[in-house]
Amino acid sequence: MAEAIEDKLFELLSAPFPSTSVRFRVGNTDPSGSRGQALAYIESRDVMDRLDAVVGPANWKDEYDSGPNGGIMCRLSLRINGEWITKADGAENTEVESVKGGFSDALKRAGVKWRIGRYLYDLPEFWADVVDGRLTHYPALPDWALPESERGNPQSQPVVQPVPAQEAAKPEPQQLAQVNTQATPEPANQAPAASAAPEMSEDEKNIVKAVFERVKQGGDAEKAKAYIQESEHLSEDAKAFSLTRIAQFAQAKAKAA
Repeated sequence: MAEAIEDKLFELLSAPFPSTSVRFRVGNTDPSGSRGQALAYIESRDVMDRLDAVVGPANWKDEYDSGPNGGIMCRLSLRINGEWITKADGAENTEVESVKGGFSDALKRAGVKWRIGRYLYDLPEFWADVVDGRLTHYPALPDWALPESERGNPQSQPVVQPVPAQEAAKPEPQQLAQVNTQATPEPANQAPAASAAPEMSEDEKNIVKAVFERVKQGGDAEKAKAYIQESEHLSEDAKAFSLTRIAQFAQAKAKAA
């Protein structure tokens, strides 16, 4: 009986998430940086929601410690048949919001130990063009990586998902080049002028400001882009604006070098 309960538990924990919950970021890129691998991920809130739905809020707990070489370790415990069972994993602190990002990543990795989202590691490899640090298309998920309600439905996902409209509307590189040649050169420690920022909450503004400051102080622009893409606290408009600004700043800094 207990074994049957555990089997059902792991079946529910490992179930695929709705396609709308699966996000993609740029992984490895080709030498030119114009093509990148699409890496699938979920957010830490998805892990929490899955745990609440499967075992109930009172039957799981997460505890955190410093990692052996920095970063954060997460101990994720579930109460199964009256006994607390713990699995642990860790993550490095992120470039921005280092502690908060480290907690989120550590929880997601510990969740993988409980089979939450582990199937995402088995997705077929997919590469797409990269513009301003973002993939131009996202892969469609195979049937086995979809909830039963989405399987076999050709309308559930296109073959590839194009970038949002605001991204597709960006000026062509040639147009950007024409604008840049007419603009006054920017100092190496200052980001180039850009279009007005979208409407953002105070939290979003603080996050974006912190990202820009880190890059201006010599932080890794690629890591900053990855953080922006994975942030659970930024809207799509805020992400698109931030990625464009980081790319413009990196371009201006490279020209000044």
